[in-house]
Amino acid sequence: AVLNMNPGHSVSIVDVADRVFVYEISTPGCAVIMPVAENDFLQVCGDGTLQLIQLDISGFETNRVRSPQFFDVIEDAVFDRTARSADGWYLITHGGTIYEVSTDDNQISISDGWDIVSEEDQGWRPGGDEFFGAHQDSGLIYVAMHQGDIDTHHVAGTQVWVLSSNTGRLLQKMEMDSPVTSLMVTQEANPKLIVATEEGDTEVFDAISFQHERSIQTPGASMFEDF
Repeated sequence: AVLNMNPGHSVSIVDVADRVFVYEISTPGCAVIMPVAENDFLQVCGDGTLQLIQLDISGFETNRVRSPQFFDVIEDAVFDRTARSADGWYLITHGGTIYEVSTDDNQISISDGWDIVSEEDQGWRPGGDEFFGAHQDSGLIYVAMHQGDIDTHHVAGTQVWVLSSNTGRLLQKMEMDSPVTSLMVTQEANPKLIVATEEGDTEVFDAISFQHERSIQTPGASMFEDF
């Protein structure tokens, strides 16, 4: 499934085994692709809802469902960055509220949101390029955070916060030597947290103990913004 914007939103379905274009689905006002079930996917929509599109085995649309509104796109919109959970996907808002979303056949489930920013941490916000990840088996969530005003969501994180989706608790604040532009979490039994910095280097941490393991010098896993 390939997201298009030209300028309207649509999704192209491609059969990669046979290397053929199958179908283009119009998805006005909805973006992001979050695969669920066998052939379905969720999208985030500009009216504060989710959209579920279900496909048949050949890749053609068979059903489309919208959820109730669960976030305010003006007051606190969700990011287009997502992280896969054990049963679905995590979404995070600009203000730091996390939702878990999943499906059961044609039903969309959305958890109650929980705010990761406490009273004493007011002023901290998620930000960066790919700043959001999760380890599915443990339920640990990793978010690059910075101190800033509203609309500073592109600012790199000076800390990585580690949270438990099982308890909703903040477990650790990892202070970074260089601001974090992107992060990812591997999914093996002993996962690694891999962090790209503004300096272009890559830092590798044990994702459970949070201990720094090694540095990989440039070229690192950073986005090539100059090209």
